[in-house]
Amino acid sequence: MYRKEKEWLTESVLDAAEEVLGPFRGHITHLETATPLTQERYTLSTGGTPFGMAQWGATGARPDTATLIEGLHIAGANTRYGNGITGSAVSGIACAGQILGRRLMHEVHSGSVLGDPALLPERGPDWDPLTVSRGLSPRGLA
Repeated sequence: MYRKEKEWLTESVLDAAEEVLGPFRGHITHLETATPLTQERYTLSTGGTPFGMAQWGATGARPDTATLIEGLHIAGANTRYGNGITGSAVSGIACAGQILGRRLMHEVHSGSVLGDPALLPERGPDWDPLTVSRGLSPRGLA
């Protein structure tokens, strides 16, 4: 039931976007929809926590990914890169860029592909990103 509703939501958003922007579905190379349940499933957070910690002091005071401790970096929804899954992902790219001394966000925005698409798993009808991301585990969750 959840996957059907998520698929309906995805199609509805695409339909609305194409009404405004014109046809573009043929140009989509990756499509994934996140819902509040997606947030809870991947981060085990609920009740508004995708927005990060409520207080960090003054406006704009969320920390960057570098810390005062040499070699210690942080990434996630509580950094200056924003909240939720997108903010966490962007903070991860920014953090990796700081560690590597590269402008990875610039590279990504310029069209660079930083991973090897050939290493991605097949996506059959029962493909589950959470299961795939866990890999092999002692609990038998493949």
